[in-house]
Amino acid sequence: MARARIGRRAAGRRHQDLTITVERLGRDLVVAVDGEVDLCTAPMRCDVLEAALSRAPLRTIVDLSVVWLLNAAGLKVLLEAPRRAGQGTDLRLVATTPAT
Repeated sequence: MARARIGRRAAGRRHQDLTITVERLGRDLVVAVDGEVDLCTAPMRCDVLEAALSRAPLRTIVDLSVVWLLNAAGLKVLLEAPRRAGQGTDLRLVATTPAT
């Protein structure tokens, strides 16, 4: 299991973290994201997702269940993910809670 974590301080807001966990389950990968995916954190998310996809998994599951903010920068990463995955990789998104 790999884990990446960054923190940032925004004006007038408490310290925010983004945690991304990558776990291999057989030939599948689960990329679990926790926190805010915005302009500051989307590049890290893109890098971690790209590294995970480079392992040529049969299926990649991106779990956004505990993401509480997903803005346009985060959406762009998700829209580019199928192209980065390439042929032969099934890409699935899981989002069980609404992000703002």
